[in-house]
Amino acid sequence: MNVFDILIELEATSSKLEKAAIFEKHKKDELFKRVCFMTYDPFTNYYIKKIPLYKMVEDPYLDLDSALDELSDLSARIVTGNKAIERLTFILSHLKTPDAVVIERIISRDLKIGASENTINRCWKDLIPVYPVMLATAYEQKLIDKLKFPLIVQTKFDGMRFNAIVHMNSVELRARSGKEILLLGNLEQEFLELAD
Repeated sequence: MNVFDILIELEATSSKLEKAAIFEKHKKDELFKRVCFMTYDPFTNYYIKKIPLYKMVEDPYLDLDSALDELSDLSARIVTGNKAIERLTFILSHLKTPDAVVIERIISRDLKIGASENTINRCWKDLIPVYPVMLATAYEQKLIDKLKFPLIVQTKFDGMRFNAIVHMNSVELRARSGKEILLLGNLEQEFLELAD
């Protein structure tokens, strides 16, 4: 069974138990596992937001595994900008239609299977990194009674929450989901100064 057929099988059911069983049935399929990872890994980015227009060639010669290798060049920034769009157009044009659909879904970061990263991680332990963040807890007296004084508290304000990761001279901002946030140059300098 090819990866596209597995995705269609997963799309066809809304039952979490059935989805889990489908994942279990295809657990040894390394190509399917790779597709799941390349789609949902929050630290992998292809730097292309929109699928370019493309026309299928009459005799496609790329297979899905080779296409995934090509996507790795986009993620590693070996190919960038317009060259990256041209490379993606080439990849999509030289695949059979089902495999092209899989690549489109990877770029869109959604396999459209109605399954979460948790479902994937139950099949392949820790395949998709979970990005931990500290969250607030609703007021409960029994929790208050467990507190040891003195302690530090702060008000919880509504707004955007993210982690800033400083690497040498660059700053990476990540949302609760682990997905990268672009603030168009705002705040990065402040985080660089804090890291000095």
